[in-house]
Amino acid sequence: MKLTGIIIAVVLWAVGLCVFLSEYLQAKRCTVKAAAVIVDVKEEKRNDYNSHRAGKRTYYYPILSFSTPKGPVRVRTNIKGYHPDTFIRGEKLDILYNPKNPHDLKRTGTKLWEGAVGMGFFFLLGAVFLYIALRAG
Repeated sequence: MKLTGIIIAVVLWAVGLCVFLSEYLQAKRCTVKAAAVIVDVKEEKRNDYNSHRAGKRTYYYPILSFSTPKGPVRVRTNIKGYHPDTFIRGEKLDILYNPKNPHDLKRTGTKLWEGAVGMGFFFLLGAVFLYIALRAG
């Protein structure tokens, strides 16, 4: 039990670090601000095994259009909505994009601390498992 708890704690800490690094690296890459317009909304039905309602679930992804110095870009984002009215055609969004790869983007207003919160959650959960493992030993 002790070794299992330690392994779980280390894995959770690694996941937390990956969450933070992902947010941090995206913030470092996406530095150019642009005004994007939602030109379409893509509906996707996918299997969802991670929720209390397992089975097919419908997700909505905005298709954005914005201008870069190299020309216009149209991209399906990874920003996901659960309701058809989450994204409205013609709505304007402020984004930050990677000048080397304009398809790599994020909404402005997403802060680096959000990644830190995710990391903190996994670190705290890992600490709980480590505490339980060491107490059981």
